[in-house]
Amino acid sequence: MKTTQSTPPPKLTWQREPADWNARPCLGTPIELWFGPEDGRRESPKEAAAREEEAKDLCAWCPVVEFCLETELALGPFDQHGIRAGLTAEERQKLIRRRTCRSGRAARTEAVA
Repeated sequence: MKTTQSTPPPKLTWQREPADWNARPCLGTPIELWFGPEDGRRESPKEAAAREEEAKDLCAWCPVVEFCLETELALGPFDQHGIRAGLTAEERQKLIRRRTCRSGRAARTEAVA
């Protein structure tokens, strides 16, 4: 029986911000838009959905959304919070898991070949 080694998580490396980084639509918006109320108040599901939709709408036309997404995904599944790159923390966690599964399958395929 073959044993397979688990793939280590990707290393977080510094990347220079894109030239249009300061043109991102989130710049100057209230932090609550991205992370919810800071005052301890709980949002209703309807309020949270409306806030998340507004944040995602800003990301939809952002010139640096790909950079933002890759930067967030490099943090790993346990450091995901709020809306970033047009995705919720849960959506980004699922994406990280899918990518990890794909890279694991690719590594196993290469080992067999």
